[in-house]
Amino acid sequence: MSRSEYRGAVEKTKALARQENNKRKRILVVEDDRISLALLRQLLEVHGYEILETPGGLEAIDIARDRQPDLILTRHLWAGSDPSA
Repeated sequence: MSRSEYRGAVEKTKALARQENNKRKRILVVEDDRISLALLRQLLEVHGYEILETPGGLEAIDIARDRQPDLILTRHLWAGSDPSA
């Protein structure tokens, strides 16, 4: 294989990798508990999802606006509920 053929093959491989990354579904996980976040990250990455993460707040809104996730997972606390339950 010549150098130019090798370079062409490398570029083709990079282009295919970029296409695959563009096809991956992107999930924003808004979670302040490190253990829950690690568990969700492991579970979702195994299935091929790209994970965006933040502990919450305005950063989640910025990430959602800038990165356009396909899904946002967040914990909703109802008034009077116990977050530790």
